[in-house]
Amino acid sequence: MNACLLLPEAFALSYSTVSGNTVEFGLMGNTPFGTCPLCQKASSKLHSYYQRKVGDLPISGKTVKLYISTRKFFCHEDSCPRKVFSERFGSWLRPWQRRLERSGEQIQAIGLQLRE
Repeated sequence: MNACLLLPEAFALSYSTVSGNTVEFGLMGNTPFGTCPLCQKASSKLHSYYQRKVGDLPISGKTVKLYISTRKFFCHEDSCPRKVFSERFGSWLRPWQRRLERSGEQIQAIGLQLRE
């Protein structure tokens, strides 16, 4: 299975596993830098990593779990109050979300159809 075809372009695939009713993907952002959400300045100096566990649409009836290795960067803008920030993944995955946007859109569409 070529998992790269199934993933949003904001991500690079690190690993994939299939076990039982679950498909797991290890992902990383594929940009060489992050952009500070406050001052909009780009930075490539890494601070650290942390892992986010995110849901996505099922594949062939199997639950999909995404483990995203999210990078933190230093902000070098002296006037910016934020000194460290996490990389952003655009509209695919907001900072507070626990599932990809396309999964939320499907849930919303089902809810609206049930309402009719």
